[in-house]
Amino acid sequence: MALNVTAGDALMFEIGPDGVRVLPAPRPNRFSAFAGRYRIGAGRSQKETNAWLRELRGHESKR
Repeated sequence: MALNVTAGDALMFEIGPDGVRVLPAPRPNRFSAFAGRYRIGAGRSQKETNAWLRELRGHESKR
């Protein structure tokens, strides 16, 4: 337990001029599994979304 790791932990080895450092691997974003999961219908394209945002902000629409 001196390194504060347990069985199953992911590790990253960083090789540098002073030697090798052992670091905990970055954890994946816990919300990435839900990205787009609850969208209903086809949604808007990027162009449609940008036009909608410009309209909300009071800018001229550039369609």
